[in-house]
Parts: sequence; C-alpha cells; structure tokens
Amino acid sequence: MAGGKDQEVKFALDDSFTQPVCDHSVGFLRFTRIDGIEFAEPAGTGIFAKLGKTYGILTAGHVLNPIATNEAIGLVRFPGVRPSFQNYRLNLNHTDRLMCWNGKEGDPPDVAFLKLPEINGRNLEAIGELCFITWDLRFLRKAYDARSAFAHTGASFPAHVEVGISDRANARAAMHALALTSSTSFVPTFAWFEYLTHLVIVEYLVREIAPTLAQARTQREQKKTALLETVRDLPDVARQSLERLVRWTARFVDYSVVGPMAPNREWALDEVSISALSSAGIIQGDLDMDGRSSIKDRDVGEAIGEYFFGFAENPFRESTILSPAGFED
Repeated sequence: MAGGKDQEVKFALDDSFTQPVCDHSVGFLRFTRIDGIEFAEPAGTGIFAKLGKTYGILTAGHVLNPIATNEAIGLVRFPGVRPSFQNYRLNLNHTDRLMCWNGKEGDPPDVAFLKLPEINGRNLEAIGELCFITWDLRFLRKAYDARSAFAHTGASFPAHVEVGISDRANARAAMHALALTSSTSFVPTFAWFEYLTHLVIVEYLVREIAPTLAQARTQREQKKTALLETVRDLPDVARQSLERLVRWTARFVDYSVVGPMAPNREWALDEVSISALSSAGIIQGDLDMDGRSSIKDRDVGEAIGEYFFGFAENPFRESTILSPAGFED
C-alpha cells in the first residue's frame, strides 16, 4: 500500500505441526576415518515410508546417488525425539534402490527410494520413536485411472493438473493448486505424470531391449564406487597431492583443451604419491618430480571430482576436458 510501512511478521509453529515432521523424518550421515579418528558428515534427509511389507526411505536422487551401495551410513533423528536412536547404523550392502533423476542439478523429478530389508524395517518400526508413512494403493490406483481418463477420453479431472503443460495457467487451475497446500494427498500434475511415465518406459527399454546399455551403466557405477573407495584409502599425502592435481585441472574446464598435463612439481608432494596414484589407475604420465601427469580419463575425473567437490559442484561432471575412458587404448 502506498505510504505504508514495512511490518515484521512472525510465525510460531507449535508441536502439532513440527512433531509429525520429526516423527517421519531421518537424516543421513556418511563416515570417514582419518588417522584412526572417525568423522561423520551430513549427507541429506529423507522420510520413512512403508508399502505393505516393503520398508524404505524416500529421499532425493541427488542425496542417494553419491552414496555407495556398500557403504555403512548413519541414521539420525531431528530434535524432539529421544537420543537413543541417534546411533543407528545401516549397512547398504543388503539394501536396494530405485532412482528417478537424470543426474543434473535442479532437474525434476529428483526422487529416490532406498528399500530396506524387512528385518531392518521391522526393527526400526519396533523402536517406537518414528513413524513410517503408509502409502495407500487405492489412492495410487485412483490417481492412475484419473490420469488415463484425462489423457485418452477427456474425462473430468482436477483443474490443477493443467499447471505445467504450457507457459501459462488459468486462474481456476492456479487457485485449485494453491488449495492443495492443506491436502494430505492429491493427484499429481499431468506434466509430472507424463514425464515419470516417459522415464519408466525408457528404463524398461534399456533393461529389456538394450541390456548392454544397462550393463554398461552398472559397470560405470561399480567403477565409480571402487574409485571413491580407493581415494578414501589413499595415504594422506597421496590424497592431498591428488586434490592439488584435481584443483589444478579444474581451472581449465571452460577452455578448449583435452587432458591438460600438470607439471608434477606443481601438485605432487613427493614421488611416492605420484607412484601410488599411478598404480591406482587414477593418473597417467611421468613418475618423477620433473615430469608431467594428468587425470587418467573422464570416468576417473567424475569420480574424484565428486569426492573433492561434492556431486552438485563437481566441475568434471559432463565435462569434456578429459579423454573418454579407453581412448588411449
């Protein structure tokens, strides 16, 4: 309003709102050990979910993707619960994961499901300090039937589904979408449903019609996991040298150059580190301090870039600054 003054508005959230959030939510911790001391770093959050006898944690794809399939992670609770649950550790060797994300920061849908062994799910449920959100299959059936009617017969459908199918949304659809903030469940938008359906079809084609692509993808993920473990197990001096090489190489990401060779004296702390990194298949080049070396290839670059920069800030993800894997062969 013209001539009006800015006013500070404060919102108070009581336990009736925050406690249910705490009851369903969980945080992930990733562990590293340096000089015999274990450190834990936050790695994202999720919510406990249950469908029949299937237990799991619903989270984001960018949260679950960097976590190796054979890691042991920590599960922590949010304020408002007793502290006894804070030390729960989960070995991911016996879990399964479903991911719906293309790997690009900010691109939807960005969702993942970490499926827990039934015994772990029952143990967590028995702790009594948390709640698993129970999915209603009847609602899922209703949502899919409504989507099919809207797509193929033009049947009546909630107005909010139109949001996202064009660069404009009519007032009725927008108001209907705003009203959903008080709903516990609702039919997703048509654009989201079609995109999800497209991803499922593509995944089916890859697995059933082009299994070699699925196998290659699995092999890349396994190689990446192995590389991350190799970096974690490096001697401290070798790991520090590798980080210096990674940061030296990252300066050239936006340049028209492939496989920049770094003078070893500019990044290596000693020749032992050069030899260790070469033996591990991480670098290629000369083994003495007077020579030059580079990161081996793109696959290695993406893995070690993620280790030092994190998944979202990885400068080597989808970068062509390094040679493709197997190029030198």
